[in-house]
Amino acid sequence: MEQHGNSDIERGSFIASLILLKNGNVPIKSLIDVGCADGNFALQCWNLFEGEIELLNIDAQEIYRDSLQKIQEVVGGHYRIVCASSFNGQIRLRQGKHAYWSKLNQSFSQLNEADTDETLVEARTLNSLVSEVQLPPPYLIKMDIEGAEFSALQGATHLLDDTSAIILETDIFYDLNSSGNFLDIYNFLGTRNFSLFDITSLGYRPSDHILYQIYSVFLNKKYEFRHTRPFIENSDSLTELMNERRAYILNLNEQILSDIREFKTMLSSFTANPMEEPSSDKASG
Repeated sequence: MEQHGNSDIERGSFIASLILLKNGNVPIKSLIDVGCADGNFALQCWNLFEGEIELLNIDAQEIYRDSLQKIQEVVGGHYRIVCASSFNGQIRLRQGKHAYWSKLNQSFSQLNEADTDETLVEARTLNSLVSEVQLPPPYLIKMDIEGAEFSALQGATHLLDDTSAIILETDIFYDLNSSGNFLDIYNFLGTRNFSLFDITSLGYRPSDHILYQIYSVFLNKKYEFRHTRPFIENSDSLTELMNERRAYILNLNEQILSDIREFKTMLSSFTANPMEEPSSDKASG
C-alpha cells in the first residue's frame, strides 16, 4: 500500500491518525464503524486502504439506511440498523433535535432539553454482530455514539485481542447521572493491552470555550511501533529549532519587561506628582 510522507499529513483529524497507523504498518482488515450515520468515514477508510478493507457500518437510526445500502451496493461489506450495546435485546433511543444528537443517555441536556420522543430499537453486542457477518481480523473499531461508547466496548470484549486500533469520540465532562467517561474508558482498554496513541479533533463549548470532547485513538500494544522510530530525522535541525525557540522567548520576555518598566515609570511619576484638582473661582459679591 502507498504510504503518506509525514510532511504531507495534516494533523487535527482522526483520518490523520489512521494515516499514521497505516504508515506504521499496523494491520487492518476490517472496519467496524459504530454510529456511522451516512457512512462517510467508511468510504474514506475504503479509499485510504485502497479497497483492501471490509466494512461493517452500524447505526441505530432508520434515517441512514438508504445511504448505507448504497455504500454496500458499490463497495460491498455489511451494515446493520441496530444499537451497539453491552447486551442483546431492546433499548430505548431518545430522538434528538437532529439525528446526530439522538442517544441512549437521558441526562444529555445541553442540546436536547425539550426532546421527549423515544423509540424502542434492537440492541446488539459487537461480539454477536461480528460473529454473524464473519468479518476478517484484525479490526479497526470506530465509535461515535453520544456517550454510549463504554457500554458498546463492554459488548466487544471477545474482539479486542483481534483489534488493532480503536477510535472513540470521548466526552471530557459528564454530568452526575452519566457514566463511562474518558478515565473509565482508558482504564478499561489499558487493562486489555491497549495504549493511547493519539488525541485529535478537540471540541470546545461555544458558550465558554472549555474543552468538552475529543477523539481518542488507542493502539493494541502487540502492534506498537513508536519505539522503533526516531523522535526527529535530523538531530541538528532539532537543535536549530530549540535555538530559534529560545531566541523567540528571550525577545518576548524583553517586550513584556519593557511594558512593565513603562507602566512602573508612569505609576511612579503619578505617585510623586499627583494631579491636583483645579480650584474653582469663588463668585465675588
